[in-house]
Amino acid sequence: MMTDAKPDQKEGGGGLSGMEKAAILLLSLEPEVAARVLRNLGPREVHLISYRMSQMEGVSAATLSRVAKEFLDLAESQGGIVAGGLEYAKSLILQAMDKEQAEYIIENLSSDDPSMELTIMDALRNVDPDILADFIKGEHPQTIAIIVAYMQPEKAAVVLGHLGQEMKNEIIMRVAELDQVPSDVLSEVAHVITNELHISAGLGKKMGGAAPVAEILNQLDSQSEKDILSHMEEINPNLVDEIRKLMFVFDDLASIDDRGMQQLLREVDSKTLAVALRGASDEVKGKFLRNMSARASEMLQEDMEAMGPTRLSDVETSQQEIIRAARRLEDEGKIVVAGKGSDEVFV
Repeated sequence: MMTDAKPDQKEGGGGLSGMEKAAILLLSLEPEVAARVLRNLGPREVHLISYRMSQMEGVSAATLSRVAKEFLDLAESQGGIVAGGLEYAKSLILQAMDKEQAEYIIENLSSDDPSMELTIMDALRNVDPDILADFIKGEHPQTIAIIVAYMQPEKAAVVLGHLGQEMKNEIIMRVAELDQVPSDVLSEVAHVITNELHISAGLGKKMGGAAPVAEILNQLDSQSEKDILSHMEEINPNLVDEIRKLMFVFDDLASIDDRGMQQLLREVDSKTLAVALRGASDEVKGKFLRNMSARASEMLQEDMEAMGPTRLSDVETSQQEIIRAARRLEDEGKIVVAGKGSDEVFV
């Protein structure tokens, strides 16, 4: 998507610049895929796109769909997509994006106006809460509860502010007791809103901010990571501090307790570990070795000594593989990693 235009020159597609479109597209990809894309860009492009990603707070699904569709059209027209067609596009999107985003974009790939096909309940996020409050005053409390549950908290509070105390109490209780709303009930509520309030849909999804940038930077080599953060620090040091707190680095593995470390060791290949520990701190190295049997520890150290000089890129690749295993175990609740900058206290 990079062109010879100036980085912030506004193009088609709702007044977005090329850099903004690139940022939106990368944020919609899995971190590993986004990192591979960034590795093929120049330093200036990487810096600018990373900054755009960190500044984004929300991107509508209509915008995401439009940008993805534009990218596929552009790639196909330039010979970048060998096997074109709707089925190929579906396959590509399913591989690159998370399930929710992929399903939405696939559903709207053939639409001239994808925004009209968005779920009306999510469109409530864009409606004026004062207008909505006047509209729903006469509705059944359960209907109001469903609507409130789908709204942003600050907007829901405005709506509730228009209701009497007794009604507020009942609505809040019903919202608290909501679990899964039957699809036919949702359809009925959506139908009423569509026909009587005429809300235009605009499915919103939080995409940008520090968290996805931290995930992407975790997949890059250390030099690229340092260069990007250094550039961003000149613009917004507070944001960089937030990103660093969210980043998962190899040294964080020293914070895993012994039982968790033993669990991690069962997931890691010994050859990968030997390469990864070549660039590790003594603390991390000691943590791994102490949680291995005497024989396994001895064999690992022998392998490391016999290895000879090792490329830094190979060390970083092996460390990233172990970090991914640790993050997977953490997501499954099997280990706890008090990450870099963590303020959590465990007792």
